[in-house]
Amino acid sequence: YETLPMKHEWTELDGQRQVSYQWKKKGVWQNFKVEADLQSQKMDAGSETEFITEHYWGYAKYGDKQTNEYEVTHPKWEHYPVQNYQIEVDFGLVYGKEFEFLNKLEPTSVMLAEGSEITVEKKSKLGG
Repeated sequence: YETLPMKHEWTELDGQRQVSYQWKKKGVWQNFKVEADLQSQKMDAGSETEFITEHYWGYAKYGDKQTNEYEVTHPKWEHYPVQNYQIEVDFGLVYGKEFEFLNKLEPTSVMLAEGSEITVEKKSKLGG
């Protein structure tokens, strides 16, 4: 695995929250940036944001024939409604040629959520 230089910013400016996350791959900085409301809100039940962020089971490959399953617990997260976003990522450079097509697509959704500490419980093995 390769480690990459990284940096991030989290600022409150002109009535909005600005968050950016950057990493450097082969000498080129990649960037995700969002501008969002200052105040967080509860996620609407059944919303896309809730669906993506509220997952309570995780899976990880373990060997050739086995998968670990584990329960993840955390309080319900809140989100900051996104006003604007910027994506400056060369997906082909970062993830390989098979992901280069993403350079020409617009995202289906962009969200900013306030995370929390989690716990990992009830690890079990599937298969094998």
